[in-house]
Amino acid sequence: MNDITFRVYKRAAEQHKRQNFVMSPLNLISTLGMLVLGARGLSAVVLRDLLEMDKFYTFNPHLVLRNVTQAIQNLKDVHDVTFFSQFLVDKVRGRVSWKEEVRRRGMV
Repeated sequence: MNDITFRVYKRAAEQHKRQNFVMSPLNLISTLGMLVLGARGLSAVVLRDLLEMDKFYTFNPHLVLRNVTQAIQNLKDVHDVTFFSQFLVDKVRGRVSWKEEVRRRGMV
């Protein structure tokens, strides 16, 4: 794991003290890792710095997620396994969230 996942968790937990809160550090780091694979230019540089990629010799978020998924599915007491990922976007400075834009365009 990476320190960024624990910093994000700590900050989110502080903001949601009076609510139930669940976060997966593995899901966060694997999602950011997949973004790195598709990022180019300054975005790629910023993501690599954020994830401290220079400290890793190899990092394959797809392989990590596949291994975790297989391990969970191989548990004897698990009947149904569901992986759910969601980006939650707040309206900031008048920007429209991705979810609202998709609805506006009639994509869902």
